[in-house]
Amino acid sequence: MPGSGGNRVEANVQGKRKECEKMTGNASCTSAEHNTHICALKAEDFDKKNPEKFKQLTADPKYKCANCGAMVKDSKNVCEPVEL
Repeated sequence: MPGSGGNRVEANVQGKRKECEKMTGNASCTSAEHNTHICALKAEDFDKKNPEKFKQLTADPKYKCANCGAMVKDSKNVCEPVEL
């Protein structure tokens, strides 16, 4: 069907925006260290700019963020840590 591919792309873009808003817009995170949380780092493209350091933060995860679902090794790197 002509044009249906565009709708899928738009839906994907909207989904990515919502995911990004959820990750960066955690209004409940009042930590002064939010800039070290995985969601803030990903919003700044840390995963692309520093892939090895990012991998160190996420390898062998022990915690998951209750807000965005990111999994990390150290609880200090998420807004709402939940032990796995």
